[in-house]
Amino acid sequence: MINYENLKRAKELLKTIPEDRFDMKHYTNKNCNTVSQVQNTCNSVCCVIGHCVVLDNYDNLIKYEDYVFNYHLWSRSFFGIKKGYLWDFLFSGNWFSTDNTVKGAIKRIDYVLNNKGFSEELNNSFYYLENSHYKEWYKLYK
Repeated sequence: MINYENLKRAKELLKTIPEDRFDMKHYTNKNCNTVSQVQNTCNSVCCVIGHCVVLDNYDNLIKYEDYVFNYHLWSRSFFGIKKGYLWDFLFSGNWFSTDNTVKGAIKRIDYVLNNKGFSEELNNSFYYLENSHYKEWYKLYK
């Protein structure tokens, strides 16, 4: 089940992130691989999930730490969103070539919050994605 309250919290946090501190291509940089480094601001450029882990409590984060943080497991735990179309719509690094902006990430979250039928449909899809999907999705919220 999607945790819409946590998506709202993510949207509010993203509003505080400058564009030069955001990049959908990278969760974190090579110097920031552990939960403690992410929580202690390692000066990396992060995507939506890379920034939003600070919204969660340390106990929940640590159970997924094995020297490298598992963002897929964390997003399922925190947002209730497992890997699939909805995860890709909100969090995929493929946005890097279509809409690599904080404003775009906020608009995608807003779109999901305002169109729960769309999010439920995507949440139940597990098909192979192509780059053209991102261009089509971009048209939905631009």
